[in-house]
Amino acid sequence: MMKHMQKVLEEELSGDLVEPEAPQSLQGAPTINSSLLETRIHHLRESLCQRLGPEVFQKLYENLKEARSLQDREDKEEDNITEVDESEDGFQVDQLLFYEEELQRVRQLQEDRPPV
Repeated sequence: MMKHMQKVLEEELSGDLVEPEAPQSLQGAPTINSSLLETRIHHLRESLCQRLGPEVFQKLYENLKEARSLQDREDKEEDNITEVDESEDGFQVDQLLFYEEELQRVRQLQEDRPPV
């Protein structure tokens, strides 16, 4: 990246045109830091429990988790979200579920990866 920026600056100063380099591709799929996911999950869960109360949060969490596993997910989520005063709460619980699934995926990738 620094080399590219340096070439661009040199090109502007000299007036010569330099052919751009093809970007180097990263090897493998990008992975998310699992400790970052754990922290986000913890904070989001805490915030939702405080705002909704533990019972309402747990009910919404379970309903949305079930809805994610069903084929007619969109219809089911809309039904469940209307039970809550704020649709943003439903979105945040859905976000929490997403983070949990990502954390599971990252952990599975780490387990499957051969030691270096």
